[in-house]
Amino acid sequence: MLALPTPAGLPVAGHRMLAILAFAVIVWMTEAVDYAVSAIVIATLMAFLLGFSPNPANPQALIGTGAALTLAFVVRRRRWSRRSIASRRRRFRSTPTGCTIGDTP
Repeated sequence: MLALPTPAGLPVAGHRMLAILAFAVIVWMTEAVDYAVSAIVIATLMAFLLGFSPNPANPQALIGTGAALTLAFVVRRRRWSRRSIASRRRRFRSTPTGCTIGDTP
């Protein structure tokens, strides 16, 4: 689908999403890969194919996932996610009741 020309009036991002949809339908109907693996592959395709497609409002610029990927690398590098999880565990006492009800100490 990606090799086909983009129809008139359809943005490049829309054309790429239709290609991803066709890929997903084929993978799911043939059961070529496990559903969990297909979910990861489809999410990755969406991130990269849509991230590098031109912005419909400004065709000279990309929609871009650059800022999001940069933020993800910073969060991982500085271990902010672990700190966030640790603070939540302290706050909600690591019990199922504390997490669901929000029972603070």
